[in-house]
Amino acid sequence: MGQLRRPTTHPLPRLIRRVGRIIVRQLRLLNWFHRFRLVGPHPIRLLAVPEDPRPGDPVRGARLITGRFVEAGQILTKAGKNGIAAETWSAQEIWTARGISDGWRRWLHSFGWLRDLDATSDSDTARQQAEDLLRAWLDVHDRWQSFGWAPEILARRIIAWMCHAPLILSTGDHIYRSRVLNSLARQSRHLARRIEDAEAGPDRMIAVIGLCYSGLFLPQGGARLRRARQLLERELNTVVLPDGGVVTRSPTDAFTLFEDLIGLKRAFERSREEVPDGLVKALDRLAPAIRALTHGDGDLALFNGAYEDRNRRVLDALGDDYAGMHAHDNGLHSGFQRLARGDTVVIMDAGPPSPLAYSHNNHAGTLSFEMSVGEDRLVVNCGSLVSLPDPAATPLANVKVAELNLMARSTAAHSTLVVNDTNSSQVLDNGLIGDGPTVVDFDRREDETSGQGAIWFEASHDGYRRRYGLDHRRRLYLSADGTDFRGEDVLIAKRGRRPLKFDVRFDLHPDVVVEQDRSDDAFVLSLDGGARLRFRVRGGVAALDESLYLGRRDRPVRSKQIVVTGNVQPGETVVNWSFRRLDGDD
Repeated sequence: MGQLRRPTTHPLPRLIRRVGRIIVRQLRLLNWFHRFRLVGPHPIRLLAVPEDPRPGDPVRGARLITGRFVEAGQILTKAGKNGIAAETWSAQEIWTARGISDGWRRWLHSFGWLRDLDATSDSDTARQQAEDLLRAWLDVHDRWQSFGWAPEILARRIIAWMCHAPLILSTGDHIYRSRVLNSLARQSRHLARRIEDAEAGPDRMIAVIGLCYSGLFLPQGGARLRRARQLLERELNTVVLPDGGVVTRSPTDAFTLFEDLIGLKRAFERSREEVPDGLVKALDRLAPAIRALTHGDGDLALFNGAYEDRNRRVLDALGDDYAGMHAHDNGLHSGFQRLARGDTVVIMDAGPPSPLAYSHNNHAGTLSFEMSVGEDRLVVNCGSLVSLPDPAATPLANVKVAELNLMARSTAAHSTLVVNDTNSSQVLDNGLIGDGPTVVDFDRREDETSGQGAIWFEASHDGYRRRYGLDHRRRLYLSADGTDFRGEDVLIAKRGRRPLKFDVRFDLHPDVVVEQDRSDDAFVLSLDGGARLRFRVRGGVAALDESLYLGRRDRPVRSKQIVVTGNVQPGETVVNWSFRRLDGDD
């Protein structure tokens, strides 16, 4: 038996402290003394060029050469002639245009797109475009401003400029080259002074990583590097849990951090500096945890803001040093469980939400699960959008991205049980997770005969206890060959007898073909890889309903869900269900 507890913290004191820090920070930044403190040694070169841990996309790079900016499947557009949207931007207007969303601005100011330009075959044209865009940025944004100089954005910009220095600095224009290097130094000094302003979690983590890069590759960076090493140790101990999960409980955050830390490890090696021991240990913990959150298609499960990316191959990114590590199936600290037998993978969220300060991307999905067979996803959560293309091309043209993502954070958007159409965790107006499960008890048992026997797992949460006097317990069983997956959902009444209804939802991936078997009130599910499964339920009425899948990051896709409904009974309410593989003749 195990138990995970969420620290209880009221959001108001934290909000008051944060507002106070923001006011003090703005007063400091607006005075002449801060600008004076950014003055310092003027570097004439980088000490070395680090390697970008992420590959560039030559197709996107070719579009960038023509002034087209593409991210998450979306092309950044502007108002054109006769009301027709235009896609091409000049280097000057991209940095001064009004009305660009914060998501686009964050992507632009981070300069990660330099890797796409660097990946094109037309290196001369790419180099000129990169120089034009950077020169235009310097003309407009080389002095502090609150958005583009936020620590997490500034850090990614420092890393991108350094990793792609040959692209942006291979020029005969010595004045431009001097401006770039001097800007790097000034931004690094600003980052060193304002690093604690970054939001706790991934933002502060990347800010510390950026400070490490500045200390490693800018001359006279020794003091920054010493401080960065100390901060790195502190943040890694906070963000990376003992079992390799991350404090935000997001698979995407874990994978992004792994890539960033791999890049940082190589940066230390490139500079012939000793790699921090805490960095090595963090990578060793992260890799097995990321593998545990990976489906048979090689991509991540959709929990807490994660999304599906068919171009992302997690095992390839882990590299030879880490890809061979065994998946950490039993997340005793992160709360994720992996049940894998045969070609079946089940991944379950068996933990409470993150601590308040780290819960920005958390969903109300406690005890939800996803299931895949081979390379085919079967049961999923709804996922999250990163951006949205032309609304006219989407199923919900009148719904904004923020509204869709708020819907996606609800319990009803997850493959779990929901009581009375109410979230098991409260999603606050500021995006954090408020009241919800504080305790998750769990127990995992495996057949000891061979290490590859059947798996039993059980977990319960108290997210509905305060409002309805109910606890939710979910039991799972996966056979030794992976062809028989069963579950039981139980509502345990602690108090109260008011009439309540429940729904147990099983969202299906858009690629799944589902047919109702009228003969025995079951559903037959067919996958692209040829596998067929029969779903049966006892203890509720099952029906097929419409759903919306947001897991492809750039656009919503219509999908189906199986919904089991019923009424809460005194004592215990029990729903049993199963997914069983069908033979070819069935």
